Order: sequence, then structure tokens, then C-alpha cells
Amino acid sequence: MKVTKLPWAGIKVETDDTTLVIDPLYHFPTKFGQPHEPFFPLNEFGDVDAVLVTHHHPDHFDPEAIAQAYGTEIPVYMSSESMRFIGPTSLKQLHGVTLGQRLLVGSAEITPAFSMDGFGDPQVSWIVKGSGRQLIHCGDTLWHGHWWNIRKDYGPFDIACMPVNAAIVNFRGDPPSGQPISLSPEQAVSAAHVLGAKTLIPIHYKAIDCPPIYTQTPDLLHRLHASAQERGVTLAVLDSKGSIVS
Repeated sequence: MKVTKLPWAGIKVETDDTTLVIDPLYHFPTKFGQPHEPFFPLNEFGDVDAVLVTHHHPDHFDPEAIAQAYGTEIPVYMSSESMRFIGPTSLKQLHGVTLGQRLLVGSAEITPAFSMDGFGDPQVSWIVKGSGRQLIHCGDTLWHGHWWNIRKDYGPFDIACMPVNAAIVNFRGDPPSGQPISLSPEQAVSAAHVLGAKTLIPIHYKAIDCPPIYTQTPDLLHRLHASAQERGVTLAVLDSKGSIVS
């Protein structure tokens, strides 16, 4: 299994004869100003067989870029609950899935598992199994109590892709909580440890840091390395287009 980092929360997963992308993003949300990392047209990452989406937020679901890069007939999978938030789109193969529903895309097995969105919106993690390896991508989840259940039902994992920016936000018009809406570096490492993941790939950081509406947690890479060393988790910090083979 080869995993390539895309900007922000995106990854590409290649198994023996199947290529998937999860949360590919090209059109950076303008409300966050300029991105703090380069963004690339999705076709620069190559062709894919299907797109997996953790949730409908515009920093995770970019239907225009998906259609431009892969065509309007590309299969796109997301939570059935997320489908009701999708407006008009040229994508013709949007498939809603339920937790635990196992599907085959080529030689890869994909399964949506529990995840918890920081705003209370529907979200899933994606488990991809192929080439004798298994990966989980957790979108922009918060800490939750289902890590042990996921490990029992599906684990252990070779690779876990976890959000690490512990963002504090103030842009939805609701009373701001001052609490993070995604995992902290330490929580991401703990989640990977509980899941039995051999390697942690940090996602969902760097590109967006736009105080006061979206504030990334400080010193996150140093904290990641320190926590991973303490927990005995292998850390693979990748820039976009960087990859690892498991």
C-alpha cells in the first residue's frame, strides 16, 4: 500500500490495482484568506478509481475539483447523512453509505467507521484495506470513545491518518466555545496508539491558520514528535506529494 499526502486533509491510497483519494481539495475556502501550503490541481496526483469523502464541509468536499480532475462519472462515497447537505453538483455517482457497510472498489475494501465532527455534523472515518495492509483516515474528528470499538471490529492498522491542529474557530455565528474542533497532537498520537496503528500520518494542519476565525494549536509538530516518541508510535510527517509505502 502506497499513501501520498495531498494538501490539508487529503490523501491518495494505492493498492495492487486500485487507487483512491480521500478528502481531495483544490479550491481553498476564501473565508480563510490565503493557504499556508501549496495547493495543486487534483489531476497532478494522477487518475483514481473512486473518491471517499469524510463529510460535506467545503475544506473536505470539493465537488468542482473532483469533477474537473476525474470526470462527472467518478464514484464518490460519503455518509448517507451527509448527502442531504449536498447542493446541485455535476457529479453523477454520489453514493451514500452507512457505518460498517463494506464495499469493494477494485481490489480495495472500503468501510465507513465512526467519527465525530466538531460542529455536530455527520462525518465518517474511512477504512481502506488492500495489498495486505489496512489504513484509517479520520477526517477532522474530535476525541471520542469509539477508538476501542474500531480497533476491536477492524484493527489493528498499519497507517492512521489523524487531524492534529486542535483548531479553535469563531465563524459560524454561534456563541464561540473556545474549545478545539479537532484532535490535538497528543490526542492524535493517543488515538493511533489505541487503534494499534504502526504509523501515524498527521493531516488537517498547516493550510488554515487565520485568527481569530480559525486558530491552529501552537507548536504542533514539536508536540507530535514528543508524544509519538513517548507512546512508541512511528510518525510520518509528509508534505504534499510526499509518500510512504507500507
